[in-house]
Amino acid sequence: MRTIYWGHTKITTISEDEINDLQTLLPYWGMLLDTNKREIINGLTNCSVSINGIESHVYRKLQTSLQHTGVNISSNQEKKSANIDISVCVEETLTYPISLTLMNMTYNLRTVTKEYVDLNKIIHQGIWFPRKGSPIVVRIHPKEEQNTVKWLSYLIIQAFLRKSFEPLGGISLSVYRKIVTTVLSSINQDFSQFQNIKKNSASDWPETPNVPAYLQHHSLQSTTSNQKKHSIQPFHKKKINKEESPFNPFKFQDKSQKTSIINPFQKGGE
Repeated sequence: MRTIYWGHTKITTISEDEINDLQTLLPYWGMLLDTNKREIINGLTNCSVSINGIESHVYRKLQTSLQHTGVNISSNQEKKSANIDISVCVEETLTYPISLTLMNMTYNLRTVTKEYVDLNKIIHQGIWFPRKGSPIVVRIHPKEEQNTVKWLSYLIIQAFLRKSFEPLGGISLSVYRKIVTTVLSSINQDFSQFQNIKKNSASDWPETPNVPAYLQHHSLQSTTSNQKKHSIQPFHKKKINKEESPFNPFKFQDKSQKTSIINPFQKGGE
């Protein structure tokens, strides 16, 4: 077991394998791990963001949400030079939850609505920064206005640390929850609330879709027929395809059109 520190203070003790998982997760939360000292450090030190278009209470919540990252957030009124300028507006005409415009391109983002799919998709709720650039206009549908702080937090972290992101397929949901509870919540309770993935009532897997009523009779007949043809062998070994390529959510495909829909989990040309 190894002790993990934050600000020279011990926060938890975890196994060597969990340390590797922690090191993979931290950039998604705006932090990094000093492996020599086993100390978690700010990931956005010397990074600055100027933001306008949000109310003062939202501005304060955003600062609190990202205080563990070390990022410097300023408002337009403070007139400080920043690495990234973000303008936020609420737009009722949007047909998507959130839309980003930068470098003369508009990206409509679909958020993940299921309780749990996999960590690659759910850790930032499907919100992905399409490309590096500034200024950025963030438009949010009124129905999603309560997610403003969460989504802006994710976008700001991605703007600076996206190159440090690694696929999360090797991290189990139980280990993820443990690290959120023992590590992240000890560092920033507000941000950790965004990372509390809800567990489905039956299991961690999404429920299978219901069979439409008009297909149920046919499905029952097919199942009965198949049961007669094949005996059940619950311990029969299945062939596993070991050449399956790992999931990479960090490739985006630039389109020539002015508006595009981001699917960060579809491979495209660089």
